[in-house]
Amino acid sequence: MNPHLHVKIDWNSLKEVFVCYNNSAIKFPSGKCRKIHNNSKKVQIQIQNRKYISSDMICHHEDCVTTGHIVIQKKKSKKYSLIEKRDNFSIEKKCYIKQFENTFNKTLDEFKHTFAKKVMEIKSFPTDNLKKEYLDRKVDIFFGKDIKIGRHGWSIYPDINHSNAKLYHSDYVEIHALSSSKDYLDIRTIIELDKRNIISLLDVFNEKRLGTGNCLINTLHTLKKFYMTMNLIICCGYFDQPEKWGRMNIRRVWRYLLHEDNATFSPIIRYKYFTWSDNLNRNDDNEFFGESCFKNKLEIKEVLKEIFRFLYTWEFLKDYTQEKYKIKFNLNNKIEFYSDILCPNYGY
Repeated sequence: MNPHLHVKIDWNSLKEVFVCYNNSAIKFPSGKCRKIHNNSKKVQIQIQNRKYISSDMICHHEDCVTTGHIVIQKKKSKKYSLIEKRDNFSIEKKCYIKQFENTFNKTLDEFKHTFAKKVMEIKSFPTDNLKKEYLDRKVDIFFGKDIKIGRHGWSIYPDINHSNAKLYHSDYVEIHALSSSKDYLDIRTIIELDKRNIISLLDVFNEKRLGTGNCLINTLHTLKKFYMTMNLIICCGYFDQPEKWGRMNIRRVWRYLLHEDNATFSPIIRYKYFTWSDNLNRNDDNEFFGESCFKNKLEIKEVLKEIFRFLYTWEFLKDYTQEKYKIKFNLNNKIEFYSDILCPNYGY
């Protein structure tokens, strides 16, 4: 199984950040060259004692500044640890991170621009889309009323209606519902609602909710963390070995992700692809594997595809809102590998 968009996003570079070094691993001073800086007697002796270090692994440029270190090992391990410390990465690993960042951001931007073009090129817009009946139907879909889930164990939404939908999710739940649609007309409906001053996108971005802060931003950040972590697991070849999932194998993490009063997964994704197990209510994290939360583990590609669509949809809506209202959001969209973006610290 390949990670999502593996031909565009360099997941292999990200995977290299989590390589487990073997006993032969040794740190050497290095710079932007990502080669060994032979700048001391100690380093010279270390090189001489390791016949596997060739001349092309050594930097020969006198002007190359030493800015950190790289790790060299005799035989590169193909094992990966998803509990890697998230600070003090070597120069080599920082370069891998940068390489991944560039491909991820470029791909997200590419999909966003293609998406924006299709949405804004719509010439004929059905005004019925602006009516309460149409928006209520989209909210129904958003909360999984068409999905036979039995709703056993789902505490918040057993009898969701259009009054408590706002109370439990967002005052702008119609916008969230429309944004989860695959229909370009529904995304255009969001734009029209804003243009006609029926609902303000600026208010959606600024909305604060008790307990979750900004509902939209929290959801976007959580989905991005989940998207990257699950793709990393797939890229490492560990999707069928949940005991190697790191924090994504912890009960508290899944309890946080799937609990309905957290702005994590949007309801439609939660109900469509995941199930709430009674095991999630236990306090003991031992012997719990996250895969049991999937209704069908084989649908992981669909989950990741829907999450990525959600991310570039809101990138487009963010750009539109900033341009219209002449403001700049500080949403901290940069991928922070020194925080909890990978193997996320959910539920703590």
